[in-house]
Amino acid sequence: MNWTDEDVATLRRLWATNLSTAEIAKQMKTSKNAVVGKANRLGLAGRESPVKPSPEPRPYRPQPLPPGTRTLPPLPSELAAME
Repeated sequence: MNWTDEDVATLRRLWATNLSTAEIAKQMKTSKNAVVGKANRLGLAGRESPVKPSPEPRPYRPQPLPPGTRTLPPLPSELAAME
């Protein structure tokens, strides 16, 4: 998008109203990425993310395997015994 002075003024005005970047893009008939990129290049104030982080990440706990379950392929000696 070629940004005119009028486009930049509109972006600054809409940015100050705390509209979402998607809504600004819709009103300006451009893409959300164009709005975000131009806002970054203009140094406009950052926004809070609408995605809320989870309070605490849950630790990884592997599930126990049933008895007798192998996680590796059989050894050559085990293959010979199977024949």
